Amino acid sequence: MTVKDKVKESILAWGCAPCGLTWSFGLQMVIIGFFLAGFCSDHWLESSIVVSGYESRNQGLWRFCYKSLGATCCGYINDLMYIEPFVNATRAFLVMSLLPQGGCILAVLTGIFKKSYSFSKFLAGMLSGISAFCIILAGIIYGGASQDEDSTSLYSLSWSYALCFVSGFLYIPFTCFIYCTDDSPDESSSSTT
Repeated sequence: MTVKDKVKESILAWGCAPCGLTWSFGLQMVIIGFFLAGFCSDHWLESSIVVSGYESRNQGLWRFCYKSLGATCCGYINDLMYIEPFVNATRAFLVMSLLPQGGCILAVLTGIFKKSYSFSKFLAGMLSGISAFCIILAGIIYGGASQDEDSTSLYSLSWSYALCFVSGFLYIPFTCFIYCTDDSPDESSSSTT
């Protein structure tokens, strides 16, 4: 079998896979896009209150930025300040959610290309549930601790936090959707007239 034949077979396998798996793959890419945008950006907490000459400040899980006299300066949190324990806990749960997310992608792709629908659906559903649990737990820890009066009362939660939290909640309908898909291949795309 040549490479050309393998590519042709893969394209045909994508078309013959259950529609639920192909739609699940697209939904999962949207969820992971939300997660990575929130996880990597520096806007988990924001403050627009002018304190000590700083016009605005924002903080992510990894970096702290402030704007003063029109210039923005950023640095890694580990180098600039004491890290609250809740930030480390949030980081840990979000990093732990990356492994099930990667496994879920592989399970859906395996179901599409290897035509092992039942096992792939079960595995993808389990892994997405674990990932949702880790992301939502990290969001609860960060949201609850960051709004504590003693720790960061000048800050408010921002869009990066919201993107990660929404991605965790989107895994719930994704899990239901993947379990409800039919195991049989899509007959309309594979039948010849």
